Amino acid sequence: MSDIKHIVLVHTTLANRDGCDPAINLDAPGVAALLSAYQRTRSDADRDAIPLRVGMRPAIFEIRRISVSELRFVREAPTTALQLHRAFLAGCHAYTDAAGREHRAKVQSEGKASWASDEWLDEVGDAFGGQAIDEIGSAVIQWAQAPRGALAPFASVPGLVLVR
Repeated sequence: MSDIKHIVLVHTTLANRDGCDPAINLDAPGVAALLSAYQRTRSDADRDAIPLRVGMRPAIFEIRRISVSELRFVREAPTTALQLHRAFLAGCHAYTDAAGREHRAKVQSEGKASWASDEWLDEVGDAFGGQAIDEIGSAVIQWAQAPRGALAPFASVPGLVLVR
């Protein structure tokens, strides 16, 4: 199992379409179910099933599975916003934009941990908005919390968990 995933931005509601990648066709039949499935799994197959607008392609973010010690540092942040920012800086060091250009963070390493700089946070935030930082940070945290090899480590939809 790879410790790298390639994800697209999908957090959106019908009332607020600004959160997802503009290449995603939110008017396609069944798109809500496809986006929900992708949010749960973040799998390549579910990502590839998302309908795109003709002639457009989404930005692809590369996230890595962070270590438990990195996750501890993320969780030591006093606010949720800061935790998401730390998770983004720990877990997302590259993306490919819609034009196919690759962007890479300047990364600092200390022991087993590696972190992108605040300039990277600003670059991605300026290009995609703060909601993108939060979505990617959340995906990094959820993946780190899941056992290695879990099929769908990402957020479960409330109500899909059976009570014992």
